[in-house]
Amino acid sequence: MPLALPPTSQSPERRSTGWRLRAHQAGEALGHMRQLFHPPAGVLFTLRTTFAALIALGIAFRMELDSPAWAPLTVWVVAQPTRGESLSKARWRIVGTLGGGLFALLLSALVPQAPWLFYIGLALWTALCTGLGSFATNFRAYAWSLAGFTGAIIAVDAAPDANNVFTVAMSRCTYIMLGIVCELSVAAVFSVDPSKQARRALHLSLMQALREVTAIVSAALAPTGQEATSGGGSNHTSLLAQAEQQLGAVLALDNRIEFLALEIGPHTRAGDHARAALAALGSALVRVFGTALRLRGHAQLLREAAPLLGSSSAAGAISFAELATLFRQARALLARVQDCAAMKGATFQQAAALLVPQLHAMREACLAPIPALMQRSLALGRPMPATPEAGSAHSETLPVLAALQVGLTSLASVLADLVTALAQASASARATRAPGADGSFRFARRPWHDGVYAWQNGLRAFLCVLMTAYVYEVTAWTEGLPYIIYTAVICCVFGPRPMQKAATMGYLYGTLAAAAVAFWVVILGIPSVRTFEPLALIIGAALMLSAPFRTRPSTGPACVTYGFMLMLMCGLDNQRDMNEIQYFNKALSEILSSASAVVAFRTIFPFNLPQAAFRVRRSMLGDLHLLVRPGPVPDEARWISRSLDRFAHLATRAGETRVDEGAVRRFLYGLLATLALGLNLLRLRRLMQAGLLPPGLKPVLESVLGCFAGRRIDVPVLITRVHIARLALLKLAPEAVTALAGKEGAALNIAYALGCLLGIEQLVENNQAFLDPTHSIWRPEEVG
Repeated sequence: MPLALPPTSQSPERRSTGWRLRAHQAGEALGHMRQLFHPPAGVLFTLRTTFAALIALGIAFRMELDSPAWAPLTVWVVAQPTRGESLSKARWRIVGTLGGGLFALLLSALVPQAPWLFYIGLALWTALCTGLGSFATNFRAYAWSLAGFTGAIIAVDAAPDANNVFTVAMSRCTYIMLGIVCELSVAAVFSVDPSKQARRALHLSLMQALREVTAIVSAALAPTGQEATSGGGSNHTSLLAQAEQQLGAVLALDNRIEFLALEIGPHTRAGDHARAALAALGSALVRVFGTALRLRGHAQLLREAAPLLGSSSAAGAISFAELATLFRQARALLARVQDCAAMKGATFQQAAALLVPQLHAMREACLAPIPALMQRSLALGRPMPATPEAGSAHSETLPVLAALQVGLTSLASVLADLVTALAQASASARATRAPGADGSFRFARRPWHDGVYAWQNGLRAFLCVLMTAYVYEVTAWTEGLPYIIYTAVICCVFGPRPMQKAATMGYLYGTLAAAAVAFWVVILGIPSVRTFEPLALIIGAALMLSAPFRTRPSTGPACVTYGFMLMLMCGLDNQRDMNEIQYFNKALSEILSSASAVVAFRTIFPFNLPQAAFRVRRSMLGDLHLLVRPGPVPDEARWISRSLDRFAHLATRAGETRVDEGAVRRFLYGLLATLALGLNLLRLRRLMQAGLLPPGLKPVLESVLGCFAGRRIDVPVLITRVHIARLALLKLAPEAVTALAGKEGAALNIAYALGCLLGIEQLVENNQAFLDPTHSIWRPEEVG
């Protein structure tokens, strides 16, 4: 068989293939050129920070400062990807530096010739700042950390000659002020209208949260088995998982708002309105979590209630078609809220102004059928047993019409939260466009703190400082004092942070990388130059090595450590160069301090998730007892805020201990279920104190509340009492509606009480293990 010859160079196929190849190569070349002119954000951020650091270094050399490396070091540490974060960190760094400097002056004056009293005082100060930093959030925690290790740096540097402590303190403050001014000045030059960008980022983030939460509420209203419009799963477990994940996103955004508000500028309450909107969205998610079963089952309830309701709407009655239409209208309105969240600027405010009254009207429409449903259920006159039969407390089902009333009240509560969220989001957008228009509005909350966690962090720092001081006293190592300093720095910085083990390992990796690069800078780079310009090129190139990794969440902290340690290990000085022996001694002390901190955070009070979860659960149940204590009814917003802080405390540290992910999620579900349980208790207490329930029901409800007053909740007894209270409420409903006819919303209040009792019963029955403090929720095989 003859072989087919390949096409010649003149063939059309060959010419076509070559043209395509050249076009593809030209496209790749253009793509590379485009990357040159539009580099990744991490490269630009690192270049900007390096430029500011070199300016600070040049000024420090020009001022003949004794340790010029601390000025660019401050720039490298303070620099953040956004201007708001840089402003916040710079402000709190100044506060922490001044506090640490004052302590160093005081300590040196009190114990100038008593080394061990000096070490104990230093350890106590480090422990105090680390512990108090564990109570703070964002860069306020950094201020406490900085006060702790700045005091250690100044006091230890001045220890050989305490007469110079004031000079050392002033020089240290000068370095930090110089670094902060250089970083903020360069950031201002390279920032293009940061206020406008912050307003846009705040609006987009808030709208995304509103859109996601509204989608979850809409999914909760979807009939069982129907796919949610948001693309999520259709089963109940998937809905709860979506609510839990979105709650974490809302809490993360709440922390970020502080920085966006700083970028937007003073004289505006946009941040406060945004936090209020997020609080309402969090409340809506918690209510969905506690009432998802009742909302998802409304279609089945409507089918069961159809024979009882009838098909015509007579005077004072409600029909099946009207209720089905009501739920469809609610979902359609939620879809319009999602569309509104995709709008911007004045268009969003106009749409929100129209939707807020519509949401109010839909909430009222959800509550309007309740009196008719109550009258219909009373007209049926079904006899009910006075007490549940033995063993039937778990199996008795709520009558269909009463369950429908509970579903409507649950939906009305969620809609009320969405009204607040949409109104506050609109107010936030208005405040960014017209600063000072609402200067009186403030949104504040009292956070929850883990006292044992803070005490452990402080004690760890205390022991680490004393152990390094003991090593220095025994060995008389020439680099022993820096060894003490860097160990105190690591304990103060990483003690209050989540994921302590991973953070200290990142610090060690950054230190090792800095030691490797500093070796070549010290041995080859610095000896070959005698002016600042080539030195700046060498230091700048070394810093830019971290550019690809600077803004990545997994490697960013290690890159900060890399730049921090590189400046120290290079031995930058006006008068002399560092030799090889000095480099190895300095690098060894810094590497040993990093390794010591890694060991300390794994051996001295390492974070233990089951133990932390036990403390969180004990605190949660303790607050649950306070909710039923006689006296004024506690504030609902404070209960939600403190409970969500507990949720965030565990959710951000869940990966630090080897615990099965399913077990962690099961615990977080129990936490949110307890939060929803507390909301039901608060509403029930408000109804009782306002006299909106039948007087004969008070002893029965007080017996239900009494189950939460002790140290341990007897779940079987509680479920039986809730069952009795529900039956008593339904039995007393006819007399109650007549007796309370003069009060507005009599039937509605009874429906609210019925919903609270049903919610308490379901939440307690489904979370018995979590509510029993003597019962471990962690199985042995789930804890590594």
